[in-house]
Amino acid sequence: MGIESIMGIQSKSSPCRQTGRRRRRARAGAVALLAAALAASSLLGGGTAALALHADAGAPPSDPSPTGTPSPTDAPPTSDAGPGPTVSRITAADRYDLGAELARRVSPGSSNTVYLASGATFPDALSAGPAAVASSAPLLLVAPDSVPSSVAASLIRLDPRVVKVVGGPATVSDAVLATVHALVPSATVSRIWGADRYAVSREVVADAFGAGASGAGVATGRDFPDALALGAVAGASSLPVILVDGAAPAADSATRTLLHGLGVHVATVVGGPLSVSDGVLNTLLPDGWVPRVSGANRYEVSVNLATAFATNYSTVYLVTGANFPDALAGGVLAAKTISPMFVVPGDCVPRGVLSLIATNGTSNVTLIGGPASLSPAVAALTPCSF
Repeated sequence: MGIESIMGIQSKSSPCRQTGRRRRRARAGAVALLAAALAASSLLGGGTAALALHADAGAPPSDPSPTGTPSPTDAPPTSDAGPGPTVSRITAADRYDLGAELARRVSPGSSNTVYLASGATFPDALSAGPAAVASSAPLLLVAPDSVPSSVAASLIRLDPRVVKVVGGPATVSDAVLATVHALVPSATVSRIWGADRYAVSREVVADAFGAGASGAGVATGRDFPDALALGAVAGASSLPVILVDGAAPAADSATRTLLHGLGVHVATVVGGPLSVSDGVLNTLLPDGWVPRVSGANRYEVSVNLATAFATNYSTVYLVTGANFPDALAGGVLAAKTISPMFVVPGDCVPRGVLSLIATNGTSNVTLIGGPASLSPAVAALTPCSF
């Protein structure tokens, strides 16, 4: 059986309406995941239903608050690769201005579609990044009751035909929609929302991936680190991110129905059993393959995702793992350039990240966020103690 049959990827003769580029990216991501997953499975001796990549089976895979503060160390990682990468930073006055700057880099000219999501709360926006990538669109962040001036200027510059606002009125008010209508009067402005964060996630995925998807990433909607790390790799592989209640004893019927309707054959759960229970994992896709990518903390999860999915390390993005706004919009830029994005502490870089940078010949490391989020120690690629 060929790799395309195993992973359920559409062949070139398929009537699927995805572009050739999206098919190639989806195939590359699926192949990378399969290779890494099979290798891990043989090492761990476990079945695919409970597969954990690069993690001890009993470790709490994605503790939202790692114990203690990671401490930098003075010893840099050893490498024979020669001069290190060039380090740069994308920063702005606040999260909204930064989102606008990232959107400019994603879409320097106009854009047919623009996604808007709240910059104040994370749940509704977590699925929006990969959806924006699938629509070749930037993601802009707005305040709950207003459109910041930098975002307003971006909307005018982008001159979209379609604006998709993610979240209900409690997250992004009707006043924001009215302002958007006034800024881009020729655009169709619509709201994607639902009864709760999980329903919003399903609606976003159904809207953006209506033509189908061979795979999907699944993460808890109770916290943001796992889904943030997943967003960039999922977007680069043309896969949706679906949020679930990770503490539930089993997968909900609405999510199972969505996965079936999309034609998903592989649903990759990100985070360990404390983030997404084994009950959810084991009932998510009864007729498919459900591997798990996990780690001892949010930073290790990020490294293991890149190890499983990433193939191009020429540019690497670093973003804080302590908060969500920078990574929401930053993940779209990383996905567009098919580059890994790692969540890191504010004062050091995990050794797993530095090892991947060194061994893969990274030439550019770009920090997303100002010194308050990522300190000069991060810019100096100071290793963490782990």
